Amino acid sequence: MKFAKQLTKMVDAGLGEEVKPPRSGVAVGNEMAVIDSLIDDVEELREDVTGLQSDVTNLQSDVTDLQAADADLKKDLEAVEDVSLLPIDVKWTQGSIGNTGEDSPATNRCRSGYITVRKGESLNVNHGSLWFFYKKYTTTGVYIGESSYSATWRKSDDVITDETGDYMYRLIVRNAAGTTITASDVDVTLTKGTILYGLMDKLQPIVNTPMRCILPNKLYVCGGIQIDIYYQNILQYGNVETIPLIKPKAFLSSFNRFARMKYRADASESHGTRFEVYLSNTKDFTFESDALSWTVIPNTAGSGLSKSVLIIGDSLTEQHDAIANDLETMFADDAMNVTFIGTQGSGTAKHEGRSGWSAEIYTNNATYDGKTNPFWNPGTSEFDFSYYMTQNNFSGVDYVLIDMGSNSIDSDPEDIIEAYDTMIDSIRAYDSDIRIGIWLPPVRAVTEFQSTLKRGNQSLEVNRILIEEYDKREAEKLYVIPVYFNLDPYHDYKFVTVQVSERNTMTVQTVEDFLHPALVGFQKLADVLFGYIKYFGQLDESDTLNQNMRR
Repeated sequence: MKFAKQLTKMVDAGLGEEVKPPRSGVAVGNEMAVIDSLIDDVEELREDVTGLQSDVTNLQSDVTDLQAADADLKKDLEAVEDVSLLPIDVKWTQGSIGNTGEDSPATNRCRSGYITVRKGESLNVNHGSLWFFYKKYTTTGVYIGESSYSATWRKSDDVITDETGDYMYRLIVRNAAGTTITASDVDVTLTKGTILYGLMDKLQPIVNTPMRCILPNKLYVCGGIQIDIYYQNILQYGNVETIPLIKPKAFLSSFNRFARMKYRADASESHGTRFEVYLSNTKDFTFESDALSWTVIPNTAGSGLSKSVLIIGDSLTEQHDAIANDLETMFADDAMNVTFIGTQGSGTAKHEGRSGWSAEIYTNNATYDGKTNPFWNPGTSEFDFSYYMTQNNFSGVDYVLIDMGSNSIDSDPEDIIEAYDTMIDSIRAYDSDIRIGIWLPPVRAVTEFQSTLKRGNQSLEVNRILIEEYDKREAEKLYVIPVYFNLDPYHDYKFVTVQVSERNTMTVQTVEDFLHPALVGFQKLADVLFGYIKYFGQLDESDTLNQNMRR
């Protein structure tokens, strides 16, 4: 290559008189032939460069045209938004709305009348100085219910829409202080628009969300327990079934859909890896994940310690009392003595799991879906961990696991973090030495009869938000727990036999409930939690040793 460049310069300058002819005529002929061939190659390269420069110019022109088209589209959509908003005159009455959709008395709330929002329309809420949430009804006035999103107090403007059909909504508002409010105090402005309202805001996250792996910085596992990392559970905006290959770079056994680790029961070691994602072939990876490190905790960790654990969760904690029961069973034969406290649970393993609840509901509602919030202090109208401990005569707790997130997939990131911060701060106010584990919730089952990838991506987005906010904060005794790694999205759920179609009587097995796993799935979630409780015990052992050495 260096010779070719020098030769090109010679050709450009001309072969001057200083170039002496070779001694042999045959040699001269051979060398001149080589030079002529090289000159031809140089000319061809020049033509190729000219062609590439032309292609670049054309591409730049295409980009300019696309940018102009994008700007025109935005202007058109803005114009549509401007003309599509119609003000709504709604009647407000002092009072609230109960858990079954009925009117209920309240002096610190105001409720709206019914507002019909048809498919293709949006209800746009300018909240003014007030907080609000809403209830959903059929067009005949039959109460449907509320999600964790709709039941959370909104403190910013919002757009309410449902593309599945026509519905009616009613709003409940309050002031920030929770004091008396009348209809004349309501400064909420409501407008109705087309579904195109805010379309660019909804499209933008989709346009700017490349495929990526969602991973925390660390994982703790107990020796003797098998832990898997399922690729579909960590891959956001991608489908493992359509990707040629995903694999870890080192230290893990890799299979078609997952990577696996299992160490000796007495193992005490640490490793790390990244995951490579191959989108076009199995030779050259397209991108790799952030680094994941893991530490193996020996099964003797926490020997002789007696610790109490409180699990605050949703249906994944409440259903069958499975996780608390599984953990209690695992610790029954362990060197560490662990008890599980709470007010829920039919056996000795207690918890605070409530189906449909989220951190946003725990920190904003006294009751929800017919259930009372045990952490709600009626005197201060807020989440109060000290109040909960006193009311239930609990003398203390060592570890608190916040096992939620699945019902937050439709919530704003700011509201999720605000709710978690409220819970964490309240726990810290009671006892700053409590170790707090924030689990990263399971994704969803993978099934051909239900489209779950969208919900899976939303679940991974909740995990990404929690990782971004709470990962790498162990110095504050705050830990993220990636239980979503270990739940097999293909086999760890309840299955049911269904007919393929009306005409095809062939039957197949498909997932019955894509959110709640089978009992084996709950056991695998408990396997991850077990490793972290053992890790907490190991840390407490070390703290006790250091304190004794200082005495």
